[in-house]
Amino acid sequence: MNKQKITRQTGMTLIETMVAMTISTFLIAGSIGIYIQTRSSYKTADSVARMQETANFALDTLEEDIRLAGFWGPTANRLGVTPDPGIGFNCGPDNYVVPGGTLVAIEAWDEETGNFPCADRTAPRGDSDVLVLRHVGLTIGEAADAGRIQFASDDTGGKLFQNGQSAPYLAANIRNVVVNTYYVSDFTAFDADLPSLRRLSLDVNGNLRDEEVIPGVENFQVQFGINDLGGNTVDRYVDPEHPAITPATRILSARIWLLIRSEVDETTQGFEDDDVYFTPDANMPTLIPGGDFYPPAYRRLAVLKTIPLKNNLKTDSDPET
Repeated sequence: MNKQKITRQTGMTLIETMVAMTISTFLIAGSIGIYIQTRSSYKTADSVARMQETANFALDTLEEDIRLAGFWGPTANRLGVTPDPGIGFNCGPDNYVVPGGTLVAIEAWDEETGNFPCADRTAPRGDSDVLVLRHVGLTIGEAADAGRIQFASDDTGGKLFQNGQSAPYLAANIRNVVVNTYYVSDFTAFDADLPSLRRLSLDVNGNLRDEEVIPGVENFQVQFGINDLGGNTVDRYVDPEHPAITPATRILSARIWLLIRSEVDETTQGFEDDDVYFTPDANMPTLIPGGDFYPPAYRRLAVLKTIPLKNNLKTDSDPET
């Protein structure tokens, strides 16, 4: 029995069989194409969702710390706080915890120009800012600890110390001092090609601990809202090393700009990031992906948030300027 008889017994001619096979092939190829396109769309959506999650986590972490900056416990008299001369935590020429012998709630360095005194960091990115935040913890009544830098205060003033002792009338109001320095590193702990947001924090021995906050942060810019005319309203925003920023300047808010980068290289998908990202930095207004520092085969998300410093507002105990 030949092939023609077999196909006739099944009700199909050889030509009909070949047509059916061709149609089936096209349908299968179409299904595979739809699957590949759907999978690519899913990867893109997942990448965007991860960038948004990274941005939210980084902003939430920074916002909580920024809002606490300048919180020194029950005292509203910042000028009545005295640092113990025994606190000698130096990074370069100045005291990192109490710069200039005064309590500084917030400060920053523009574009990591090398002015930041502490060198104990992991591959800091050269065109990103460095932000330092200082305050005390929310937990009151901490035990005096000889290694940890602490703060004791009442409604008239306070004292920074590190020797485990405080004045008796302040002992019930001991809190741990928190100093966090945020910066961008060129890599993460698990990927040498992915930048990350990191910070230096004081540990229990009063030393710096370098830790990763979250991967995927590619650039970090800061501006400060200041008041030139008196009062508690922001008149303008300036870069951290603007001449208007002095030890006496009252910083009322911080404007945070983050550039988030995806973890997925989309070279094989033909993606190329050709966007121009506008930063708030006066010295680096735009950022254009390209080269090894900002590889164009990755998706990016730019976010901006302004955060007030409630603890740095002018109070009745402050002198008139």
